Amino acid sequence: MPNFTSARVVNSVPEEYEIIKGMKCDCGGGYKVKMQSLHEDKGKYYDILHCECMKCKEQKDFIFDINSFFGKMF
Repeated sequence: MPNFTSARVVNSVPEEYEIIKGMKCDCGGGYKVKMQSLHEDKGKYYDILHCECMKCKEQKDFIFDINSFFGKMF
């Protein structure tokens, strides 16, 4: 079960991808998003980006709190 309390608050999906672009694996490689999934927990919504290091192939999930924009029309 993901730890939603550690989710990073974002204001858009493009912001999620920009954050991932700046993340580095322990080996020094960058991450590539393999899959994105939407989760609901206690009435709040989260995106989980399932990523893989482009260098060592380690898998890592990044959790984002999307409640500031999810379900709202612009």
